[in-house]
Amino acid sequence: DILFLGAMHDADSPNVDSLAWFSSEVLPRLEGRLPEDVKFTVCGYISPRVDLSLLAKNPRVNLLGRVSAVGPVYDSHRIFVAPTRFAAGIPYKIHEAAAHGLPIVASSILCEQVGWTPGEDMLSVSTTDPQAFADAVVRLYEDKVLWESIREHELARVREEHSRKIYLEQLKGILSFS
Repeated sequence: DILFLGAMHDADSPNVDSLAWFSSEVLPRLEGRLPEDVKFTVCGYISPRVDLSLLAKNPRVNLLGRVSAVGPVYDSHRIFVAPTRFAAGIPYKIHEAAAHGLPIVASSILCEQVGWTPGEDMLSVSTTDPQAFADAVVRLYEDKVLWESIREHELARVREEHSRKIYLEQLKGILSFS
């Protein structure tokens, strides 16, 4: 299945915008290209102010909402999508999905933010091209060699950039600067 994970606090948030764009522009382009039983799962806090009722009617969509543990959610999915069109913070979702070994199709803006190599560390697509985004999802879903390569590169990035040792070195540098 395909996973989208993010908190949706209000209708104008980047996550709600991402979800709306993906579900209206990309999801229809996946019809007939992926097996019938492939679902699009939406996981994360959903504010009562955010109306996802139209999305909930789609038989391909599974609205999980907030869960107590995300590990099992990541483990039961094949691809993570992050179709962010405007950013409002650190793209932690990229690092978390990668740390769980879930290959990512993300918007170019997120790939640039984390400084990863498109096509190597994740598939990166402009959100001005929903067909290219859908094609990237299908390609990653179907191509086992690509899926494994992206997964290994992401895991290596997380190990290299987010280890305890790296954080301690950075913290020491910050503290010695002041």
